[in-house]
Amino acid sequence: MVFSLGRLIGYLQTIEKEQKYLALNNSQLIEIYSIIKDPKMMEHVEPKWADKMLPHLEDNILTLDRLMHSAQIAIARVVERETKTHGSGRGG
Repeated sequence: MVFSLGRLIGYLQTIEKEQKYLALNNSQLIEIYSIIKDPKMMEHVEPKWADKMLPHLEDNILTLDRLMHSAQIAIARVVERETKTHGSGRGG
């Protein structure tokens, strides 16, 4: 969950840059900031904390459009990573 939460925050940054119509409003930004500032006070991010924050973010803060777009980004990055790892499949 810790990594999933971090990835989702990263995807939100990408969405802010690439899809202006999906930009977060002020109240959403404040809520997300309050979530991401908590780990800065921790020695390391606690999985229990992430287990609570990820569903809170998905269920209460983000819209379905943002969640869908973040899933599209995740899929695109997996495909990109697999393409780089496996190349074209042609041996030499």
